[in-house]
Amino acid sequence: MKNMFCSQLNNVISFFPERIMSCCTSIVGPVYFENIESNKDIDYKIFKELKKVAFNQLNSSDSLCKNCFFLKEKTENDVYTDLYNELNISHWMHCNCNCIYCLRERKKADNVRFFKKNSRHYNLLPIIKGLYDNNLLDVDNLLVRFQGGDISVLKEFEPLVREFDKRGVSEFIFLSNNIIYQPIISEMFKKRKSLLLTSLDCGSRETYKKIKRVDKFENMINNLKRYKKECGDKARLNVKYIVIPEYNDNEKEVKLFLQLMNKLEIPIINFEIDYRYINSGLTHYYKIPKHFYDLFDLFQDYSTKNNVELDICEYTRNILKKGYYEFNCSK
Repeated sequence: MKNMFCSQLNNVISFFPERIMSCCTSIVGPVYFENIESNKDIDYKIFKELKKVAFNQLNSSDSLCKNCFFLKEKTENDVYTDLYNELNISHWMHCNCNCIYCLRERKKADNVRFFKKNSRHYNLLPIIKGLYDNNLLDVDNLLVRFQGGDISVLKEFEPLVREFDKRGVSEFIFLSNNIIYQPIISEMFKKRKSLLLTSLDCGSRETYKKIKRVDKFENMINNLKRYKKECGDKARLNVKYIVIPEYNDNEKEVKLFLQLMNKLEIPIINFEIDYRYINSGLTHYYKIPKHFYDLFDLFQDYSTKNNVELDICEYTRNILKKGYYEFNCSK
């Protein structure tokens, strides 16, 4: 029998509006706490207890994780630990943008949690302090990823960053629509411990308005320029292009995007697919359209010719290689 392992279960705590769980998705994995009101609802020993139970069940046919794309056969480099080295912070859904692929746009279904735009969220800072105080974090190798919602409308954003920075966090990844400039991100850039990941998804204002449903294209571009101006090469900017059928899945828009990236001297470009329903665990079979590969070739050519890093998550790379995505269904 294969001995299975999951890096998400081993390393990650994810904070969502109604739950704290092990995984970065809402598909599988142990849920540590639900319906959180405050840090008083948190019994910190539960993290270790449920994590151990879930690991013991990984090889079982009734494991929560049996269909997860992160599950793999264990190697000698995969070592179980009580410490967590990655925090996904996504406990609020407020935003000042209205992207067509956003979670809030998904239809309600059994496997999809739907959050209203102005949903209430718990205060995270006391919980983070509790994780430190209960020695649950790998303080020498901690990655903190802000997702959301958008960081610009999270009141706790700067206090959280300050707390992590004070305790010596290794790296921040800030996911943002980049409509509002954040001075503290520039500050973290200058300390060489941050990356800003933002989805532009186009090279023109008109397409931006169709996808984002706000007219803030110039704000987004000007803020990228400002980070570059203030931080120079220390500004680790990763600009994403999510390929969305019937909106930007064409050569013209991709070329406009790549030309803009060249003009702005963006060091990292990111290629992604609009998974909308698929990543929420809905039963689905999706064949990758042929022209997606042609668009990906444009990204690869640009990356090679301009010595720019092309970022594509392992999950998407594997799906492109396979040619389809399938979750709990037959073709």
